[in-house]
Amino acid sequence: MFPPIRKVFLGSLAIFLCAAGSLQGADPLEPPELDQYLRWGPLRVRPGFSVSNFGYDNNVFYDQSSPLSDLKATLSPRIEGLVLLGSRGFITFTEKLDYTLYKDFTELNALDHTGKYRLTVPFGDFGLFVSTELRRLHERPIDLQDVRAIGRSRRIGLGAIARFGWRTTLELEYSGTDFRYTDEDFSGLGTDFAEIKDRAESTGNLRLRYELFGRTRLTLDASLRTLEFDNPFLGSLPDVTRNLDQTTVLPGVDFGLGGTLSGTLRIGATTLDYVDPALEDYTGLAGKAALTYRFTNATRLTLNAERRVDFSVWENNSYFIEQSRGLKLVRFLNRFLGAEVGYSGGRLEIPQPIDGTTRLDDIRRYSLGLIFRMFENELGRKVEYTLRFTDFKRESSIDGLSLDRNTLSLSADVGF
Repeated sequence: MFPPIRKVFLGSLAIFLCAAGSLQGADPLEPPELDQYLRWGPLRVRPGFSVSNFGYDNNVFYDQSSPLSDLKATLSPRIEGLVLLGSRGFITFTEKLDYTLYKDFTELNALDHTGKYRLTVPFGDFGLFVSTELRRLHERPIDLQDVRAIGRSRRIGLGAIARFGWRTTLELEYSGTDFRYTDEDFSGLGTDFAEIKDRAESTGNLRLRYELFGRTRLTLDASLRTLEFDNPFLGSLPDVTRNLDQTTVLPGVDFGLGGTLSGTLRIGATTLDYVDPALEDYTGLAGKAALTYRFTNATRLTLNAERRVDFSVWENNSYFIEQSRGLKLVRFLNRFLGAEVGYSGGRLEIPQPIDGTTRLDDIRRYSLGLIFRMFENELGRKVEYTLRFTDFKRESSIDGLSLDRNTLSLSADVGF
């Protein structure tokens, strides 16, 4: 660990060792509450279905030079499930499909899939778990959004859980993920897209949770991520390997659902350590916030903010820093009808290792919406429709990468 990361880690750990609290929250050694689920034979499930982005998009190819419009919609069946294995353990899982259809540009039709499974075997205050995740997604990299690659990933993890008393839990996990990409239309950077992003990642995670008071708990997330590319010598520096290690430490707070303030806050630091000394390492802030404040039962304000660092597609041998922050105000006029207004802004920075310059993108998004809520209960089961207009703008310091995009869409969310 680099010194700044070590200081953040030790300081955060000291807070946990000195803190005092009372109530207990969700226990990873116990199955979720059974009243959240419907009973389907040996399965307990929470099915759902949503329709999103049903409407008009004036720039479906993300091409500012010759924007083309179309009508589209995304259909998303999903299911969350639980399987009890008696006293031996339990399995939790989620499955989701996203099928996106276009009226005219049917070649853009896409089927995406995400599946997550986890087997937990408890032994009193200790437990072991195995987790796996399978994804097939059409991706638009944040730094090259006109690309529409198909990413396939397979992840498997092994871990252990320890419960110290009734307030503190520690979770350790080691996982490996294999990433494979295809994009037959990609012609940028003079190479195949798979050569840029195909890689293997190994990650060690530490998660510490301490029940502080009421619905609130202190958290500590720490990870060491190692990236090994199939072709590590791409880009403007062909003799330089871009393999790297990333260390991230994020102390934080969770505010439980049901209170005036709910959501999560994580603020810490991350370090990129390149194997090749020709590439400059990076150490800086990282974090994420997703907080909702309820003024009344009818009015809520949501804050979303993030600062993350990851490797860049546009500049093969470098990294990007993405910063974003947004506010959304929702006000219900009665039990069924509400309105929302939202704004988000951000900046994308990509240092260029050859000439020392930096690509800068300013990103802004404005939205207005009407919400029609037919039903909702305390378990989150609901039937809700949203009509939303969104204006997206990107202003880049690189010619040809600026972008304007407007959408008018109707979304529906049905959960059981």
